[in-house]
Amino acid sequence: MLWYQNCDPALYLTPGGITLMVLAPVILFKRKPMEILQGVALGMKLRTLSDSARHRVWIVSPYIGRWPAVSSLLGADWWSSSVLLRVITDINGPHNVNQGTLIRLLERGPVRTLKGVHAKIYIVDDRAIVTSANLTETAFTKRREIGTLLEPTESKEVIAIVSSWWDNYATEISLDSVKTWQAIPAYTPEEEGAGLPKLWSLPQKPSDDLFSSSGKNAQGFADYRKFLNDYSELARQYVALQRLWPETPLFLETDAFLNYLFHEAEGTPSFVFRENSNPRTLTNDERAEELGSWAPKFAQWVRDSQEQDYRVKYSRLIRKLLGKDWVDDLSLDEVRQVLDCLHCMRTYPPNMKKFLNPINNDLETIRSAWKDLIHGGDKPEQRMQRCNASLRFFGTSSVQELLGWYYPDEFPIRNGNSDAGLRFWGYGA
Repeated sequence: MLWYQNCDPALYLTPGGITLMVLAPVILFKRKPMEILQGVALGMKLRTLSDSARHRVWIVSPYIGRWPAVSSLLGADWWSSSVLLRVITDINGPHNVNQGTLIRLLERGPVRTLKGVHAKIYIVDDRAIVTSANLTETAFTKRREIGTLLEPTESKEVIAIVSSWWDNYATEISLDSVKTWQAIPAYTPEEEGAGLPKLWSLPQKPSDDLFSSSGKNAQGFADYRKFLNDYSELARQYVALQRLWPETPLFLETDAFLNYLFHEAEGTPSFVFRENSNPRTLTNDERAEELGSWAPKFAQWVRDSQEQDYRVKYSRLIRKLLGKDWVDDLSLDEVRQVLDCLHCMRTYPPNMKKFLNPINNDLETIRSAWKDLIHGGDKPEQRMQRCNASLRFFGTSSVQELLGWYYPDEFPIRNGNSDAGLRFWGYGA
């Protein structure tokens, strides 16, 4: 919104006589007032931001409390998506971090420790809350904390600082090491708040089923969330160096890059990790250095290829054939067209023949399974598991590829090549 400050005309006596001067209006920009948060509004604002997260949820908190409070404050809407989670805490104190909560966070994304960190910062997409409140039930319900919500232009420097802490100072916490700690269950009451009266309520707690990555309905895809987080992290590091197809979803370009390293690059460096389940050990600096070497080579190679064209073509075709208005009437020939788009099916033609045999899968079963996978309303791991269980000779790679082709802005195309590529870059089990 623009505000105008008008100036009245003025008479000035000059050597040549009296001169009438009209001063130009001064344009003032009305700035949105800074939002100060306290009491119940502090927790509600964090939850509201998290519920709409699309790109990142970054947390800096030296203390992390029990799971019911943490899940109430962060919500579950983004948990099964490609939103990048980063957590910086300090595990050096004797009671800083609840073990059960830390395990849950580590199963979703990376957590690092930074000795001496005292800041409390919650970054969601391009906005940040800078506050006195740790990520604990005590802070958000029993203490008189205060925070400031920074808009995107104001958050840039905060995001840069947190990113620098992550890259240059904080060290990785491994899930295995946390599991060796003396057990502190995720529901253990917080000692520090035992003698304080409750002042505020937390947002409504989501069901724990929404956070489970390995429940009874998703056992076959228990590692998918970690894969999604690792792939998203690699894609963000890659795009910081170059973007060859700006009008194409980033995950499709990343898939082409990983495919290049597996099949086309000199020495095919990621191919060896097809059978080797142990990822390389790389520091952030080493990964950045290698990306800086391989990315330009990929750019040079892909310039004369059809990699972009066929990926865009396949994605559009699958989105058309499996759209809500089409999938119920999918023909057998259209099923073949979908299968022809999947890397893993083209690589193993016998599986395609077995899949299309009506003794193994009738047309209605295929339609129903694919419709549920693409348009079902629950978690992707659960939909993938049901699809895999319903269809014979389709396989986990085809299930995950199909989801990626239909939603290339949200899910990667996952198969053995992409898994090998992640291990080459130091990600994975």
